Amino acid sequence: MPLPEIDQKKTIKVLRFLFILILPVFVLVFILLTQGDMRSFLFRGLTKIPSTITHQIIRFKTKKREFSSANIWLNRQLSIVEDFSEGQNTLLQGLIDNAEFVMARTRFPEDLESLKPFMHRFTEAYPKLFLPRLWYAKSLSVKNYEEAFHQLEIASKLSPADERPYRIALELALAGEFTTKLDQWCDRYLESQFGGPDFHYTSKLFYATGLRKLSLEVTGDSGKRYLVANMGLHLGNEVRSYDFPLKETVSIKKIRLHFGVLPGIAIKVHRIRFYNQGRLSSEFEKNLKLISWNGFHLSDGRVITVSRDFETVNLYVPENKYGKADRVDISLRFERLGLASPFPCGSKSNSHAKTN
Repeated sequence: MPLPEIDQKKTIKVLRFLFILILPVFVLVFILLTQGDMRSFLFRGLTKIPSTITHQIIRFKTKKREFSSANIWLNRQLSIVEDFSEGQNTLLQGLIDNAEFVMARTRFPEDLESLKPFMHRFTEAYPKLFLPRLWYAKSLSVKNYEEAFHQLEIASKLSPADERPYRIALELALAGEFTTKLDQWCDRYLESQFGGPDFHYTSKLFYATGLRKLSLEVTGDSGKRYLVANMGLHLGNEVRSYDFPLKETVSIKKIRLHFGVLPGIAIKVHRIRFYNQGRLSSEFEKNLKLISWNGFHLSDGRVITVSRDFETVNLYVPENKYGKADRVDISLRFERLGLASPFPCGSKSNSHAKTN
């Protein structure tokens, strides 16, 4: 039986079509294998698809105040995050952003009640995350005071310096006239110190260092920059000395301080000393001029922080004559501001309030 004749023209067309189809795929695979940045860019773009789609939907839902629908969509995104991989993964940040977007638009008790199922599940899935724990406590504050206080206590341990758990707890204690709770949370607020990681709100300068770090930036006449860290930042009414040793003697042209702090902190610079080869070369206490990137300044010289990311303060001495130094010592005070007016934590609660 004779073999069928092969149509060469048709074969060439098929081969040409397959070549055109395969060539872009081959080029794409080659680029992804050889270009790490491109591979990383594509991967990150793909991981943002669930959060982008969810954001567009919840944006529409919250505008119409349909928080029960937003709860459903956030739960769906949480399922995607959990199915992607165990533990914290690259999809988690998008979920946090969307949850934060929704929580920022809640105004009424029924809004919080609608989101409680998602917040409970979010907390169960990631028990060591501060923000989900805080949001869950806020949703519980509508009807379940005891459980709300319990969740706030966990949140305050995850990030002791953050004022938000104390703000919610004091509001609950005042609203319910719970004397014991009010005294307990006042003590916690006044005695708490910086500590605990705050990965969602962290500037690149203080990436993954927690909230106890401050850095002195010194720029020399040559333009060379020196950045010296100090991990001993302490909250309280007392003035403390913070030491910043430089690697070499520097003819200083400019200095500024970087703080990895949270809002509601009053910073006061009391004195700055410059040392060179173990000797005090200059000292400034009066006529110090300060200007901050984000904060507000009071007439007594205190700087009030408002940013959750960082604060930077430029320091200027008279005539900007800093001199030479190989070590800088700065006396600072970091003080918590009140959360209510009048602030209930200055003294014991009224005796007529009921206990809990």
